[in-house]
Amino acid sequence: MPLRYSLAALLFFLAGSASAQDSTTWHAECQNDVCVSQISASETEGGTKLATVVFTAKAGNPTKSVLVTLPLGVALEPGIQIVADKQAFAVPFKVCLPAGCTARADLTPEMRKALETGTPFEVRFFNANEAGAKAVALPSTGLDAVFTRLDQ
Repeated sequence: MPLRYSLAALLFFLAGSASAQDSTTWHAECQNDVCVSQISASETEGGTKLATVVFTAKAGNPTKSVLVTLPLGVALEPGIQIVADKQAFAVPFKVCLPAGCTARADLTPEMRKALETGTPFEVRFFNANEAGAKAVALPSTGLDAVFTRLDQ
């Protein structure tokens, strides 16, 4: 899936849909031939958005994508890791915009299987000015149904 398509889908759904933000369950939303599922995590103090994770699929394309957007100030070179079921999956950064830096990778069968376990997963990253990795925990409840919907 081209980066241009993935970023366009991300921006479209982030701008137009807030229903999945800071939720504890994943849900897929489909419009035309594009399906997207997103969830965001915010700090409890101040409500600053820490991470938004989006899964996208286009009808007729077997490749699904995962996009992760983090606030500006993250260290770009190490990228992001999605850690699920004791496995780490690299998600390299693709672009930084005023709203944050976005990383993208194909949703591999191995990543999908690890995410479908029903246990929370983590998004790990580094801030440019701080030592040590940061981790944001996100729920996986409903991801198996979302992936089934993205397959259609």
